[in-house]
Amino acid sequence: MPKIIEGLEKKILSNGRNLLLKEGYKKITMRQVAKECNVGIGTIYNYYSSKDDLIASIMIKDWVLLLDDSFISKCDSCINGLEIIYEKISSFSSTYRKTWKEYGNISVLTADRHHYLIEQLNQLIKPLFERFEIKNNDNLSVFISEVLLTGGTREDISYDMIKPFIIKLID
Repeated sequence: MPKIIEGLEKKILSNGRNLLLKEGYKKITMRQVAKECNVGIGTIYNYYSSKDDLIASIMIKDWVLLLDDSFISKCDSCINGLEIIYEKISSFSSTYRKTWKEYGNISVLTADRHHYLIEQLNQLIKPLFERFEIKNNDNLSVFISEVLLTGGTREDISYDMIKPFIIKLID
């Protein structure tokens, strides 16, 4: 009977993330992750079928944390809430920008998932609009989702650059 290791998947994701950020996409190996977790490489493959599968799971876990909406009740304005979303996207992008560059053809992957990401952000923005009684048709929150995602993933666009436009849109 195989030995059950409590919390192993969490440990794999945590150690894998640390190695990914330290070593980079090209240098990280499943063997390194197994060594960091003190398990055999086969055990890692029981959880993740490939390095890409593991790395995608690491990024998805961080993206899900980004989507946590507990900050909404603490915001003092809609603009403040949108800035928090922007900063979360920017932080996520900064964390994984090197990985995306090393991976190569990330644009194909991003294009396939872009609509899904916008919808997830839209679901975060709608309650913010409701809390601050911002008149919203779905187009406004989708458009702002697009602006935040695009701006937040680029190093050359700060929130201060887009803030005046957002203020005009929600007034």
